[in-house]
Amino acid sequence: MVIAMEWSARLTTIGLEMALPPAGGYWLDGRIGTLPLFVVVGGILGLVVGMFHLMQIARQDGKQTPR
Repeated sequence: MVIAMEWSARLTTIGLEMALPPAGGYWLDGRIGTLPLFVVVGGILGLVVGMFHLMQIARQDGKQTPR
């Protein structure tokens, strides 16, 4: 159960890392009036951060010894 909760937290974190920057960009575009600009920047930023975090997890799990 602990391992499942750990993975659930990891996947939720990665999902939020990928979803929140475009959502923030959409909000910022609405405030400023430049609709596609910050959504695209947020999407690219979210993708880069999410992929970086996924690669960190993959490297980390490859080095752990089996239980």
